[in-house]
Amino acid sequence: MTRAKRTRAPQRRRRRRRPTPTTIEEPFRAVLSRAPVTLFSQDRALRYIWIHNPQAGLAAGTALGKTDAELLSAEDAARLTRIKWSVLTSGVGARELVEITVSGQKICYDLSVEPQRDAAGRVLGVAGAAVDITDYCRAEQALREHKTLQRLI
Repeated sequence: MTRAKRTRAPQRRRRRRRPTPTTIEEPFRAVLSRAPVTLFSQDRALRYIWIHNPQAGLAAGTALGKTDAELLSAEDAARLTRIKWSVLTSGVGARELVEITVSGQKICYDLSVEPQRDAAGRVLGVAGAAVDITDYCRAEQALREHKTLQRLI
């Protein structure tokens, strides 16, 4: 076998072993399924067109095609819609702490929303991540209450 043939053969093998996008994404999907993180995409009408790992008692099939107003209380939906609409109209991403109520329980999220653009730069919708930080918010509230009690003593 010539030297050229010997050097090409390992390159061919390496090409065949290169991971595909699916094999690269799979470990991340597994990690996200165990993490308190929801990823989503919404169109210009703010209807969910894709959602991964929904929280707060939602199922992916329940949310698709719907807006926050169809899924949450009017007050919670208005707060989320204001943030997302601002991103749609300004084309600038946003990050805010938001609190929503689900089945009587307050849930705190670190919400990040970014515009989704087409090749010409027009905003087509929004993409976002919502991280459940309820435990952190509760601990922070308990600490504030403890400090208030200490001042009173």
